[in-house]
Amino acid sequence: MIDTITKLVPLYLAPVLALTSTLLTLFAFLAPAAMLHSQVSLVTIFPGRSVPLPGDNKDSVDGPTIRMGMVGSCSQSSNSASINCTAPSISPTFDFSVLSGNSPTFMGGPTATTPAWIAVSLVFWGLFLVIFSLSTVRERLGGKISLLLGKPAVARAAAWVGVLGYLIGLSAFLVNRMWFGKAIDDFNVQVAQMGSGGPDIQAGLGNGFTMLWVAYAFGAIPLVCVLMKIHHASIPAEKSG
Repeated sequence: MIDTITKLVPLYLAPVLALTSTLLTLFAFLAPAAMLHSQVSLVTIFPGRSVPLPGDNKDSVDGPTIRMGMVGSCSQSSNSASINCTAPSISPTFDFSVLSGNSPTFMGGPTATTPAWIAVSLVFWGLFLVIFSLSTVRERLGGKISLLLGKPAVARAAAWVGVLGYLIGLSAFLVNRMWFGKAIDDFNVQVAQMGSGGPDIQAGLGNGFTMLWVAYAFGAIPLVCVLMKIHHASIPAEKSG
């Protein structure tokens, strides 16, 4: 039973998890400017009172909504208004024009190069996905491709590409999580300090970060499988020496 599981995990489960990780990271990176305009965001500014009144719910306060991501933002002037998005870019701009004139300034991402670093990590992780997936089914490919994928150098290359993509992407998103968290706290404090004369808006983290944590948790499994494969392949050579 255990032997069967140990064979099935790297052969079938790990490639599926690697693909799922890639897709979730890509969705969280591109949303909401390029896709999933109203479903996914990293940060959302939404209608809401800093001190809720009795009977308030999420739909009781109408007002502007801004959803921000790594490559741009989408905004609505009211709950029923159409969604307008900025052009996706690795040097994103956020559209705050729907906010009232007395709204506090919301600080954007930490650096202009952060989206570019995440894009690089996605390229590395995409290469890892391709090499890793082909390596798991190399016996069925036959010929020179099977021999090529079976070489230790290919496994080491996949491991290095995967580790680089994983660490660069995770580090960049962690920096953004801390920066956005501070920006959200500062924004909400400023709104609360305005009292009854302030705008009825709040800021909060979006579900994009939840998708990212799931993506990187899934991505760790195929990466560990590759590293274990390299480790086991090196054991006979060490013993024979």
